[in-house]
Amino acid sequence: MLTRREYDLLWCLVEHPRQVFTRMQLLDRVWGQPCTSPRSVDVHVRRLRAKIGVDLPVVTTLRGVGYRLGVDCAVEIVDDPGVELADRMMQD
Repeated sequence: MLTRREYDLLWCLVEHPRQVFTRMQLLDRVWGQPCTSPRSVDVHVRRLRAKIGVDLPVVTTLRGVGYRLGVDCAVEIVDDPGVELADRMMQD
């Protein structure tokens, strides 16, 4: 399961599939505070890759530039069935 920050990072890349983001741009968009260390982005990308699978190039690195969604990557966001169940339980 992804952490909120990992999910937000992936979502940012999915929303802009062809765009390359620098660490500072991702800190601003995902963290909302560029004063966090730029290396935080590297750590979260590494964790995201480990959770998704290293054989799947979901996040690619453009050396010296930044990160983007993998060129051959198609991401489909599906609803969490647990959320629907929780909603129904709250209505009862």
